[in-house]
Amino acid sequence: MRPIEAPCGWVIATAILTIVLEPLTSPVAARAAPPQSTEVNQSQSGEMRARRPNPVIFVHGCPPPPHTDAESLAFTRPMMEFFRAHGYPSHYLRTYFNSGPVCDSSITQAGQLAGLVDHVRAATGARRVDIVAHSMGSVVARLYLARWGSTSVRHFVALGGTFHGSRFASAAVEWQAAFGYPAYEGAKEVYPPYACKGQTVQAADIQFLLNGCLTLEGRTVFVDETTTGVEYLSIRNTRDEIVDPVASSCLNQRFENDCSDTSVNVEVTVAAGPGPCGPNGVQDGCPAHVTMMWDPSVIQMTYDFLVGHAGRNRHAAR
Repeated sequence: MRPIEAPCGWVIATAILTIVLEPLTSPVAARAAPPQSTEVNQSQSGEMRARRPNPVIFVHGCPPPPHTDAESLAFTRPMMEFFRAHGYPSHYLRTYFNSGPVCDSSITQAGQLAGLVDHVRAATGARRVDIVAHSMGSVVARLYLARWGSTSVRHFVALGGTFHGSRFASAAVEWQAAFGYPAYEGAKEVYPPYACKGQTVQAADIQFLLNGCLTLEGRTVFVDETTTGVEYLSIRNTRDEIVDPVASSCLNQRFENDCSDTSVNVEVTVAAGPGPCGPNGVQDGCPAHVTMMWDPSVIQMTYDFLVGHAGRNRHAAR
């Protein structure tokens, strides 16, 4: 069997079986925080002391073979470090990794995420949590929100979410053939993009469940893409090589590739670059799909949204 290769940036959510409170150290930490004056940092930290934030669950994913889930933890650390430096208690910053089948179905993931959210709320005493999810992890989080999370989650930030599928996910068929079912079933659920009922590749109709049906001309089956009671922010990267089409990351679409709802959808341009994408997490080239996670503007935008600097999203008040 020939080796299976894929860009490091194909990160999709995995079974949430082990909760990890990550040590906040990272080789890319120096690039995580945008330059700011001490006065600004003190002001933001003071606000955090006066207004305790919600705990944040960072939903990372599984990299493509041969990389491991543990290696993908490095992708979330720069943002966690920035949050801690700006007033978040360390025990309010949580992440996890999969110890079971790689990239299992999003339905399985969402059930596991429900348990994790309950655990974090009980451990911290918080009524609600915030979720920051990357790539396929954003689909898992949306499925959780649609089923259970509208009263347990306050803010949801998606970074390069594959909400409406991706052409790149066609590789999951080969991955599953090599590793066996249900490995990479979650990736199969997002191929092809804009799949309507019965159009995914031997997988559950997750796209239909979350998005209804969209065509280039309009919507044929309506589904509310943003759950009432939760504030949404979806950040897409114009350089993203994995989310194909890039507009798949947009929410509240009226037709295919519709990103017109700017109250929810934000566009950035972040190039590929160095990062912990080599074997065993060594420094190597990372695709733009991954480098956006430690881009200073993306980190600041995410932080501002969670602590309230960016104002309230209209979906929380509907």
